Amino acid sequence: MAYLGTDMAFQNPGGIRADLDSGDISLMEIYKIDPFGNGLCRYEMTVSEIKAFLKGADAGFYYAGVVMENDPSGDIIIKDTGGKVWDDDHLLSIAINDYIPMVYEDYFPEPAEVYDITTAEAMIQYLRNLDVPVSYDSCNRYFRYRN
Repeated sequence: MAYLGTDMAFQNPGGIRADLDSGDISLMEIYKIDPFGNGLCRYEMTVSEIKAFLKGADAGFYYAGVVMENDPSGDIIIKDTGGKVWDDDHLLSIAINDYIPMVYEDYFPEPAEVYDITTAEAMIQYLRNLDVPVSYDSCNRYFRYRN
C-alpha cells in the first residue's frame, strides 16, 4: 500500500479464490488468488465513514495497513499499526477494488483516483518492491462488525 500512497486497503473475501502457501510467490499464484481483473481505486474517507460502511455492509472484509477491533460498546475501533486510535474525523486514504464500491455504492464517494492497473497487478508490483520477505503470520487480517 505504501507504494500506492494509501493508509489502508480492503478486499472482499469472495474476491479471493485461492490460498497462498508459504515460500516463494509465483505470478500464477497471484492470478489464482485474484483472477477477476478488478480495477483498483483510491478513496479518501473519514474513520466515521469507514465505520458506517463496515456496520452497514453486513459482511466481512480482509484489510491491511490498520488495526480494527469490535468494541464491546458496539462501536468499531480503528488504529494505526502502532496502536494509536484514530478519531472519527481522521481522514484515511483507502486502496480498494472497484467491485466493493459498486456493491456498496451508498458508502463510497467518487474515487479520488482510479489506477490503470488491476488488483492482481498491484499485488505483483507491491511484492516486487518489498525489501523483506512476506510475513505470513501478519497477513491474516479479517474484520466483520459484530454488534
